[in-house]
Amino acid sequence: QLPLVLAVLTMTIGNICALWQKDIRRLLAYSSIAHGGYLLIGLAVSAANLSSESHQAAGGAGAMLFYVLVYALATMGSFCTLAYLGSPRRELSGVEELAGLARNQPLAAAALAIFMFSLTGIPPLAGFWGKLTLFGSAIQLAAANQTANTSLALWFVGLAIGAALNAAIGAAYYLRIIGVMYFQSPSTPAPAKGGALALVGGVLCALLVIGSGMFPAQIVGLSLRAEQKLVEHNHVAPAVTNAEPVVASNR
Repeated sequence: QLPLVLAVLTMTIGNICALWQKDIRRLLAYSSIAHGGYLLIGLAVSAANLSSESHQAAGGAGAMLFYVLVYALATMGSFCTLAYLGSPRRELSGVEELAGLARNQPLAAAALAIFMFSLTGIPPLAGFWGKLTLFGSAIQLAAANQTANTSLALWFVGLAIGAALNAAIGAAYYLRIIGVMYFQSPSTPAPAKGGALALVGGVLCALLVIGSGMFPAQIVGLSLRAEQKLVEHNHVAPAVTNAEPVVASNR
């Protein structure tokens, strides 16, 4: 139950702190705490499953691996784009500094919008599938234990509900950034002197986010197979270890 409580507390604190931020870098920093809470869902699912008698992979660790990839792409792309929009003397930090960015820097604004939509969990981008696999793993575990362990099932249903509510809170500040870029009049144009390489990095990450969202099954499948092999290894190794003293005694 401890990972479940930590997951809810972490994502709630991170989202509430990010909700009031006017500095986009601090906003992304606090939101990373919330995403850490989402990752704890997968940890809780794996811990609950490995402590059961079945010892079968339930998708928790696999969902974590996929979500880490999705989150890393969106976050790296966001900071690359922000680096491009700044200058060597002053970095762009305030959310209001992005006002009217779609008119002055349409490519950078489009890349940032893709990252914000993905972090929000808007389909069909990769962030949607990341949240779906994590939240779905909690629901699947609850469904599998609804008769054998009703208390555990209720805990994980509550965890999935809490995660969905937190995702809605996160949508508020991510979509606010998009609104500022596309629907507010520009005040002072962004310097955009961070170098073309930073923009290339942001655009490349945006393309990977789109591609991961269009073909998520292959990546999720790799993550789930990695989890299954880990589970099998952890439960085969003790059996081999316990057999060694028996062989020695026969000698």
